[in-house]
Amino acid sequence: MCMGDQWADEAVDVMRVRRIVGNGQLRDLRSEARLSLADVGRAVGVCPSTVLRWESGSMPRWHHAVRLGALLLYLSDES
Repeated sequence: MCMGDQWADEAVDVMRVRRIVGNGQLRDLRSEARLSLADVGRAVGVCPSTVLRWESGSMPRWHHAVRLGALLLYLSDES
């Protein structure tokens, strides 16, 4: 895979994550997975208060959105 393809894949992931955050679905997804704010924060590399801000509609930065997207994908594969 060339770098352009990787960037395009990340862009799709980031858009998906930002749509989830914008629609207010992040809290529901986290609760369904029985994860705490701290659990998600550790997985993504941020403080629990940052996850709380995302759940309130603040958009994650690109690199955090990529990590959050990977976590959400993992959780969807587990269910």
